[in-house]
Amino acid sequence: MDRAGAFSADDVAENRSVLASMLGGVGFEVREATNGLQALEQASSTRPDLIVTDVMMPVMDGLEAIRAMRRLDVLKATPIIAVSASVGTDDQAKSLAAGANAFLSKPVNQEHLFREVGTLLELGWIYRQGAGGDTGEPIVAPPDAELQRLYEVAKTGNMRVIRELADDLAADNATFGAFAARLRELADAYDSKALVAFVESHLEGKRGVAA
Repeated sequence: MDRAGAFSADDVAENRSVLASMLGGVGFEVREATNGLQALEQASSTRPDLIVTDVMMPVMDGLEAIRAMRRLDVLKATPIIAVSASVGTDDQAKSLAAGANAFLSKPVNQEHLFREVGTLLELGWIYRQGAGGDTGEPIVAPPDAELQRLYEVAKTGNMRVIRELADDLAADNATFGAFAARLRELADAYDSKALVAFVESHLEGKRGVAA
C-alpha cells in the first residue's frame, strides 16, 4: 500500500504551507501548485488521492481547473475540496457545481478539513488527547477489510499476530502509523478487552461490525 497522496493548489505560499502541514502531519505526501493550470497538469500525471484547491488563482482559477479535471478520466472521480476566503455562499455553490465534492472557507479549520477528508476517503479517525486534554493529531484507521481482520484476531487474544499486523500497517502506509502504535501499545499490555473495544469502535464508526 503506497503512502496516500494529496495535492494543494493556491497562489499564496503561506496557504499551501498550512495545508501541507495539516495533511502531511497525518501521513499524506503533499504536492503543491501555484495556479489552476499547474494543478491540472501535475495532478493529471501524479494522480493524487485528494485535491485541495483555492477558488481564486491566476492563469487558471480553481473553478475552471476543477471542470477540466472532471473531464479527464484519471481525475474525474478524485475527491476535490475547494477553498475560498469568500464568506458568502456564491463560491460554495459555484465550486460544487463545477465538480468539487466539498467546500471550506479560509482560513481552513483543521478539524473541518479532517472531517471532509475522512468522509471523502472513507477514513475513520479519532483524536488523541494531549496533555491537559488538548486535541492532538487524529488516529486514522485502515479500510474496513483490514479493520475486520484485526477485529477477528483481537477477539482471539493473539497478541503476537496483532503486533505483526500493526507493524505491517505502519510499514505499508504512514497514514496509519498512530493507529498501529495504539495497537502495539495495547498488545504489549496484553489488554485484550481494550484492544477489541478500540478496533470495534472504528468499525462501528464506519460501517458497523460485520456479523
